[in-house]
This record gives sequence, structure tokens and C-alpha cells, in this order.
Amino acid sequence: MPKIVDHDKQREALLDASFRLFAEGGYDAATMRKIAAAAGVSTGALYHYFPDKPSILAAMFDLLTRRDIARVQGQLPLEAPVPARIAALFAFLRENVEYLRALLSLALEVYRHEPGSASRAYVQTALRSYRTAMADILGVDGTLAEMAFTFLLGSLTYGTLDPDGLDLAQAETFVQGVWTRFAAAQGGPVPASGSAAG
Repeated sequence: MPKIVDHDKQREALLDASFRLFAEGGYDAATMRKIAAAAGVSTGALYHYFPDKPSILAAMFDLLTRRDIARVQGQLPLEAPVPARIAALFAFLRENVEYLRALLSLALEVYRHEPGSASRAYVQTALRSYRTAMADILGVDGTLAEMAFTFLLGSLTYGTLDPDGLDLAQAETFVQGVWTRFAAAQGGPVPASGSAAG
């Protein structure tokens, strides 16, 4: 009886292996042959799923973005107040800080080594997805959403460049304090489930 292959799971496994390889050795140094070896498949099997390395990068960013967003959203009931949403977001950051630093480093490498390429568009699409999802998770929109995302991305960048220089607990306390002051200035808490702008 022929072996039944779950193509979606196989595709995800290839993308996860690709991410590990890119994170450890760099995107530029990876070849289709190295990716296949890291995934434990033949080069032909890899080409069956992906025609080239940029297509792997695009699918990888799409998969990781969707997976990360679903993980955070899955921890939050719809009626959760904003402080609980902030806490869930920072819990995700603390639990996944090394992974997120590797993802950020990969995104920066793509920008550095592939100027003007379609690969930059994959990074930008992922960035917009994270920004929109974060605004939805926090239940805020407009300038507040932009500033919150900028702060979180800046914190992650700082922690990547100086791992000992970032205290995520202090960052969370700061964000909670900013939210408290913002809500008070608005005359009370902003609804937690408002529509967020991308």
C-alpha cells in the first residue's frame, strides 16, 4: 500500500527546517541543496514543493506570521480588557524571544543583501501583518497602534543587538502605564475589541 503523505504537514516541515537553516547560517549562504539536507529530504522532493529559495522565503514568512498571530489570539477571550491583552502579548514575547530575534535578524539580512528584490516585499508583508494583528489584539487603532508597534519592534531590535540590555518586564510595565494614562485622558477605558487599522 502506498505511503499517504500529508502535503500540508510536509510543506510546513520544510519551511520550519528552512527557517532554522536561515537563522543559523544566514539566508544568503543557504542553497536548495543545503535546505533539502537540513529538512532530511532529497533536492527533488524540495523542488516538488518550492521552485526556488525566494518562494521558500515568501511561504516561510507567511506561515510564521499566521502561526504567531494565531497563538497570541488563541490565548485571548474576545472580551479581555486591554491590560490583559498587553500581558498576553508580552507573555508571547518572553516565551519566544530567541525565535523572534532570529526572525528579525533574518528580515534585516534579507533587506541588506537583496536590495530592490521581491524578497523585501515578503518582509514588508509580514511586518504589516504583525502590525495589524497587534493592533487588533490590543483593540486600538490609528496613531496609538502605530506607536505601540514601533515600541515593540524597537524593543525587540534593542534586545537583538544587546540581549542583556532589555528587560521585557520593565517594557511591559511601561506599556501598561502608558495605556493607563491614555485611557484616563480619554475619560475611561477604550473598548478592548475595537477595530484596528493596518
